[in-house]
Amino acid sequence: MEGKAVLAVLFIVGLLVGAGIGYAAAPPRVEVVTEEVEVPALSGTIKIGAILSLTGGLATYAENEKVALEIAEEEINAMLEACDSPVRIEVLFMDSETKPDVALSKLQDLAAQGVQVVIGLMSSAEVRNCKTYADTNKILVISPSSTAPDLAIADDYVFRFCPDDTKQGPAMARVIWDSGVRYVIPVYRGDAWGVGLVEAAMARFEELGGTVAEGIMYSPEAREFTAEVSTLADMVEEAVKYLRRRSGGRLLRSVRGSSHIL
Repeated sequence: MEGKAVLAVLFIVGLLVGAGIGYAAAPPRVEVVTEEVEVPALSGTIKIGAILSLTGGLATYAENEKVALEIAEEEINAMLEACDSPVRIEVLFMDSETKPDVALSKLQDLAAQGVQVVIGLMSSAEVRNCKTYADTNKILVISPSSTAPDLAIADDYVFRFCPDDTKQGPAMARVIWDSGVRYVIPVYRGDAWGVGLVEAAMARFEELGGTVAEGIMYSPEAREFTAEVSTLADMVEEAVKYLRRRSGGRLLRSVRGSSHIL
């Protein structure tokens, strides 16, 4: 019993010594000091740029975008007023004329006014031409309609609301194929959107077993299409001859961007 008592005492002493050493070796306490900092309230007018294709090939779409932004501006300012907020927003509208060089010039004009958020740049060609400037100057661009696959770049300053043409193109090819068409002559805009969409659609169409002619690319700036129409007529004639040699063939004369041609 006496031996056990001695062992018990030694064990308790060891615990106490170990606890003391552990306490001495422990890192010093870090005192956390909480300080309240008053953040100045936001006030004034926040300018938001809107570079829309108010003229040019996408003008009909831009009209809707402009009306939507005007309604949003009115409703947001009404809400801010109801909340007794001193903040207001102002949308600065710019016309890109559906031209990439004009779009870049307008973006630079907005940047000179201190604008850091821009809605618009509706075509992929405009986005491509403005992207480097937007990224370099950290201007957030929100495009409602750009779809070129090669502009889907992570960690940049461009946000796009539409799925890119790697989704739309194959879906288009499937619709054409399911309608019974097996031969396509693509006629398309010679810009980032037109080229990207045709490449995505026709690649899938060929995978399904269809035949794709070389196609005809036209300039988005063009207003006269005599040469393109003449070339298309010759290609259609050759396509008809080709299909006549195949039983049950059907021909779809589908012109990409026909609204711009007609």
